[in-house]
Amino acid sequence: MLFRTLTFFLSTTLFCTLGHSAIKIEITQRNAAHIFEIMDNVSQWWPDFNNQEYADYWKESGKSKADDKKLFDQYALIRRTYYKDVDQAERDPLKNRNGFFSTSGSLEADPLAIAFYSSSILEEALQKLQKVVEPKELKFLQEFYLHFESRYLPWVQEGAAFASLIEKTQKQIAPQGIEDYLSKLAKFFGVSEELNYQVLFVWWPPVSNTQANPTGDYLILKHNPKKHADADSADIVMHEIVHTVATRQKLKTKTAFTEAFLKTCPAHHHLRKLEILEEPLAVALGQMLFTERFYPSQFSYAAKWYNNPWNSLFGKLIYPLAKSYFERGSTLDDAFIKQAAFLCSESLATAKKLDVK
Repeated sequence: MLFRTLTFFLSTTLFCTLGHSAIKIEITQRNAAHIFEIMDNVSQWWPDFNNQEYADYWKESGKSKADDKKLFDQYALIRRTYYKDVDQAERDPLKNRNGFFSTSGSLEADPLAIAFYSSSILEEALQKLQKVVEPKELKFLQEFYLHFESRYLPWVQEGAAFASLIEKTQKQIAPQGIEDYLSKLAKFFGVSEELNYQVLFVWWPPVSNTQANPTGDYLILKHNPKKHADADSADIVMHEIVHTVATRQKLKTKTAFTEAFLKTCPAHHHLRKLEILEEPLAVALGQMLFTERFYPSQFSYAAKWYNNPWNSLFGKLIYPLAKSYFERGSTLDDAFIKQAAFLCSESLATAKKLDVK
């Protein structure tokens, strides 16, 4: 047995399962997820993908040592070998089989991460990786986590304080009527398959901001268990569920909607593909509608719903349309796309007219 503390487990694991529909939600925390996120981000194997906050706090806490870089370089080789989204390379939404929606390839893009997210403890994750990586790579990963164990373990142990935040979030996302909301959300995107969505709270440095990173069927909520103990995450959970459901639309549907929308509003020349429609839909359905429906005293149409002005504003513009479809239990269709594209076209024309030097 390589690890002295593999059996350490957070004794309080709280979860809830919602909905008789296609969407079920579980909220919890897992030792293996804490460990993976800490070391994966500290390693900075992919700077544009990793969170710099982990690496900075690692250094500030005096945890850096001279021999770390060699180990991080070896770790990076393994991560780059097994992280593969077959749909990621094509950036043009008119050529990507997913159009301007989240990619189907993302669901299985990161098998290493999934092994950890789905495991309670580190030993379980490493056992799962036997079917993913080569024996010599598995041996390295065992040694890698053993080498850093004394440095990451105190942060993992802090995760026990997440119990109250998990319980709070459970209550926030389980108001009366949530089953109907989730059922209609799945129907809006024409998705009938069952979705078991897992929200994992993981340890995050005591900095001012927090992070939410979706990976397949998982949403990783990065909070510091002490600094962010009073955080409200319900609308974040619902926002990300919209993306996860949108991913599961039929490919031919994604393609057809993308082509029809961009024919009227060629926004792909100005915006990243998810920003064109899916992010605004996540704002409209996952944040605005959820808040107005279940927490009306907190709802304000004029609020800044997203830190990207386009996503916030266009989300507001399509909100009445999306809300009417949702309340009727209707599915996203050509008529919706046509109307949303017209609003998009008018918005871009307005922006151009106001851009006077």
